This record gives sequence, C-alpha cells and structure tokens, in this order.
Amino acid sequence: MAEMMLLFQRTTREGNWILHLSTVSIMMPWYFAYDRVNCARYLPVYWTETQKYGFNLTAFDHVIEQTFNRESKSKGGLTGITLKRGAAHRWVLSEHERSSTSNQCEIMAGKEFLSRNRKELDQSRIKCDAMHTKNVRDSLLSFINSFNNKNEQLLNIVTGGIISDSLKNDIENAYAYGNKEFSTFINDRLVEKKIDLFHPIKYFKLKTFSDTGKNVQTSVKSENIALKTSRQLLSRLLLVAKVKNLNLEDLMAFSLNPIPAALGNYGGSLVKTNKAKLMHFNLGHQNIHLSITNISPNSTLIIDGMAMLHQLKCVPSTFGELARTLLKQLVNIATELNCTRVDFVTDSYPDISIKQGERSRRSAVGVQLFKITSENQPIPKQWKKFLALSVNKEAIITFLHQIWTSLPAELYKNIIFFITHQTKCYSINNDAGNLNICDITYLHCDHEEADSRMLLHASKTYKNVIIKSCDADILVIALSLGIKTDSNLYILNDSQHNRNLISIADIYENLDKSVCEAMIGESWIVNTDLKLTSEKFVCDLYGYKGCSSINLCRYNWLRLGILSDTNLPPNQDSLQKHILRANYQAGINRRSLSNFINAPCPSQHGWKISEGILEVDWISEDPVPPALIGNVHCKCKNNRCSTGSCSCHSSKLHCSELCLCTECANLPDNAD
Repeated sequence: MAEMMLLFQRTTREGNWILHLSTVSIMMPWYFAYDRVNCARYLPVYWTETQKYGFNLTAFDHVIEQTFNRESKSKGGLTGITLKRGAAHRWVLSEHERSSTSNQCEIMAGKEFLSRNRKELDQSRIKCDAMHTKNVRDSLLSFINSFNNKNEQLLNIVTGGIISDSLKNDIENAYAYGNKEFSTFINDRLVEKKIDLFHPIKYFKLKTFSDTGKNVQTSVKSENIALKTSRQLLSRLLLVAKVKNLNLEDLMAFSLNPIPAALGNYGGSLVKTNKAKLMHFNLGHQNIHLSITNISPNSTLIIDGMAMLHQLKCVPSTFGELARTLLKQLVNIATELNCTRVDFVTDSYPDISIKQGERSRRSAVGVQLFKITSENQPIPKQWKKFLALSVNKEAIITFLHQIWTSLPAELYKNIIFFITHQTKCYSINNDAGNLNICDITYLHCDHEEADSRMLLHASKTYKNVIIKSCDADILVIALSLGIKTDSNLYILNDSQHNRNLISIADIYENLDKSVCEAMIGESWIVNTDLKLTSEKFVCDLYGYKGCSSINLCRYNWLRLGILSDTNLPPNQDSLQKHILRANYQAGINRRSLSNFINAPCPSQHGWKISEGILEVDWISEDPVPPALIGNVHCKCKNNRCSTGSCSCHSSKLHCSELCLCTECANLPDNAD
C-alpha cells in the first residue's frame, strides 16, 4: 500500500504518464474493496478515457490560474460583474487579450512578474521538513519492527496485538475481492454497458485494524448500547452536540470514548512511552561513564535473567545445551568484570498481575504450551514465541535451576551463583570440587518484577554491585532508593555498539537530593491533595500553568482547534483512574528494598477483575452524556434512514461507519 502511494507521487513529480496509468489501475481495486464508492465509480471512467490521450506534463487548471486568470480575474470572480449573458460571454472571450495587454504594460513599467524559488528550498521549510522527518522516524522506531519479527501471525505494529483470523482473512484477501469487482464494473458498465454507471455498487464491509477497538456497554432508556472505540467517535459526538445546542464545556468533562485516547490504545492496552528518554534526561551531559578497570575486584554482578534469554542471538538446539551455554556466558562476563558473585534474577508470574494484560497481548494467538522433560528435548524453532507465554518462562527457569544444581562444580570456577525461583533464592558454588547448594532465606521475597528484585539483591551483597540492564526503571528506582543502601551501585549498559558503566552515586551527587527522593511516591493511598496536585501538574504539561482543572484545560484545547482525541488531555474521571495506577506502581517500586511488599489488590487501584482476568478500569462514569448516546449511531433496518424514526436523520446528520443500519440512503455525498 505504501509503495503504491509513493509510486503515484513519483508519477506526478516526474510526469511519467505510463506509470501514472499503471499506478491508477493498481489503486482502483482497493477503492472497490473498502467501499469508497465515489472513487470506485468515477476513477475507472477516467482511467479508460485517458488511455487514449497523451500527457502534457502540466495540470491545466494550474496553468490557467497562473497565466491569463491571474491578470484578468477580478477579486470576486466572474460572479456579480454583470447579469447580461452577452456581456459575460464577451468578458470570457476577451480574457486572454486583456491578460496579454496587462502583461505588456507591466513589462514596460518594469513591474514584470518574477517567479520565486521553490518554497521547498526555503530554510524555514527545510528546517520544518527535517523536524517532521525526525518525528516520523521516532514514531516508526516506537512501533514493532515487522521485518525482524518472526511471528507468523499478522500483528498491529502500533500495539503489537495479534489480530483475529476473520480480520486477517479480510486484510489478506481485500485486493482479490476488489480486483474481481473492478473487472466486473469495467466489463458490465463501461464496455458492454449492460448496467447503468450509477447503479448501486456492492459493499464488502471488510474489517480493518480499526475494527479491533474495544466495545463498552452503556445504558440509556433501559437499552444497552455497545459503544465502540474509534477515531470517528469524537468528531461524531461534537457534531451531534452542535446540532443539539449542548454546552461544549460540559461535554468535554466526559471522556467521549470508552478508552481515553490520551491514556490507552483503541485495542484496550495502555499507551507506551519511550522510557529510555528518562534515562537520557537523568544522565544529561554528565561525565559519569566509567571504565571497567575502575571497578574494584570482588564485586557482584546482578543480571536480569529473562532479558538475557530474550537477547540470545544463537539459540542452542536443546534445552541442556542452552543451560550450559548460559552458565558459560555468565562465568565469562563475571570474570571480565572481576566479579566473584553472580545473581541471576528473574520475574515471577502470579495469576493476578497488573502485567497480565501485556502478557496476554504478547501470547494472544499461536503460542503453544511446552513441558520441558529432559536435557535432550529440542528447543522450539520460534524462540520468541516460546518466551511469550508466562507458563513457558516459569518452566525454563525451573529447568535451569535443576540443571545448574547438577552440573560439575569446576564449571563454576571460583564464582558464587545466586538463582531466583518464584519466591525463593538459592546459592550454588564450588566448594573444594563439590557443588554446594544453599537456600538463601534472607533473599526470599514476593517481588513480581526483576527490576525491584535486583535492587533487593543489591542491598544485601558486597560493597560494589554491577547491575547489567538497559531498563530505565532500574536507574529511577536506584536513584530514589540509593541513599538507603551501603553498596556502590553501577549500571552496565551493554549494547551492541558500546559498553557503558554508569555510577549511580555520581548521578545522585549531580542531581538535587529532593528530586531523587521525589521520583517515587510513598503511600498506597491517593488522598485529595495528591489528586489535585497531580491534576495541576498534568495541566502544566499541556501548557496551562496555574490551571487546576483538567476538564477546563481539555475544553481550552478544543477551542484551539485540537480535534484529535489523541492530542486532547484526558478528562478528570479517567485521569484520576490513571493517578491510582501510577501511584500503585510507585508504591511497589518504593518498597523494592523490602523482602515482602504485600501489595494490596490492584482492583481498587485503577484496575478491575473481569472473569478472573485483571483489566484496566478506564472510567467510572459514562463515556458520553445520556442525551447523546442514542444519537451516536442508528440501527435502522427497513426505512433506509429516510424517516424521522432514524436518530441520525432526525438530528440532520449523515449516517457514519458507527451506524448499524442496512441499505442506508442517508450517507454523505463525499462518502470517500
């Protein structure tokens, strides 16, 4: 699709007429497939007629406007000059002569028209284009790389969600459906002329990625209505509110979408941000990168075990080889960094978890449950897909613990290994040729994420600790809690191109102490003062300093012409839910140095449990005012939306893609 659009743009710039006709022929089946009836009706007529003619490399309307129309056309145009037909004809017939005379007079007076350079060559335009190019590049980098993804399923590159089989079938066969209808249209209406050109065109109603939006049930007049999340919903509601003469400021106090676009994707997942920017902001331009030789011997290396498994470039053929390969890599890294202790820390996977939605999305379709039974069992070819399922992750962690506790002691050299398994932790070391295994009770914990668990290990180990991780969460938590540990913390960012060793103590000294301590909240409870302060802070982020009402800020942004719901601030109801979620996560991170966090149930902190699954609780109020819910869409079956019983027709609105009507006669003229 993108290649087709780029080809069409190239034909215009190069004036390549043959390529233009060829590109148009490729485009037309798509218009038929996705029910763009105006383009589907008239573009074949244009295509068949223009194949008989050449191309003069210019757009005739532009030529006319830049030549004699520029000189002779009055400010108000021809309309209003005269009511006499003959005078109007003489005006038009003599237009070119007047233009020529005017042009000659300007040349004689030294006022001839001087063409300027192309506006694309202006410095301001070059700077603006460079900024837009950077924004596009950043957006693409935030998406899933479909070229590196080995998943056989069709993915949404924005959310990473795996689509259903029915949607996949519609997307893959759309061109075939459209091409068949296009061929029939050309043959029946333009060649044989058996059917009139203006006879209704068949609607396919194929599904697209926009149909993955989440439906929310809301009630009005004792009737349940499925309000679907979509990008057209906001503009639809604003139009209905204008027709109903409703107060827009009161309207903007509602989220106007089942899932607030500022906080969540239309598929129902939370919007992701680039956490690496937070790390770059904290580092700034400080010279805090150290050499590995600066680290004292007898240090501790703490590694995120699951991240290491994900980053494997060459996956061995069997699980036994995998266990030995990982152990060898850990020993080599520890030896290189002069470490005498290695902590292999992994996540735990409880049934009720705030990470459940993200993990379910990753393992939505096509993930098979594996049971590891022996060392010689082959590793699945699709390694990333295998690691997408939490049960498989737990199985491989259990297997690594079993194998590492049975390997020859000489493989460990003089390094003490600590490996976490669920809530427990075990140490493995070479004791005079014998493998010594101990249960380390002081490292038992209920931490779910490896980020907080690694800092717990760092607080109860040697003087110098190196944490091998590129996660910004580690840096933020370590800065906020660094004063409570006696260890010298270092973060090893071991990327493909360089290796950076970052000192937490140096960053802490360069930053304000109060800033570091305030990075993470304290209490599980969100009181009124915290809500008001957070709401005011969000208003500041949107450029309204001093404003304490997010609903007012949201309304002011609408008045500025910001009609995209993704760019509008969230309303107060959805923002307070998000504050609860953020404070809950902050409470967990604040207790990273405690063995047992004893976190309360997340269902009271911005989530809800539905059919045993923890889901995001986006809003507590109706997304739309009750007076508007019935006008969002109609579902007429017999009257073709042409009578007053149709809510759209009675409101003097055209039906939209949100409507459930059939054989509708109330569509806009520009349905494309």
